[in-house]
Amino acid sequence: MNDLVITINNTTKYDVSGTILYEGPLHHTDVYSAAPNETWQTTTPENNPVAEISAIVKTPNGGLVATPYRSYGSSRVHFAICEIEGYLYEVTLSET
Repeated sequence: MNDLVITINNTTKYDVSGTILYEGPLHHTDVYSAAPNETWQTTTPENNPVAEISAIVKTPNGGLVATPYRSYGSSRVHFAICEIEGYLYEVTLSET
């Protein structure tokens, strides 16, 4: 069995942190954090797909909860935390 490399690119100008929930036989959680414009990565077995990624964006005005990425077991491995507008953020799929 091969491992998948999961990446989360923080495209914001603030520190972020959050969790990744996995489905599958290992059904576990990873905790991550990333500085501005930094990419965080981890590995997981290929039969353990991503179910949800949450993020808190740490702005000068406090922590803002981003709209999470949710899936019924995504085999996608590249994600990004993006500013939608103003102080609205989301976790979304990324091409790299």
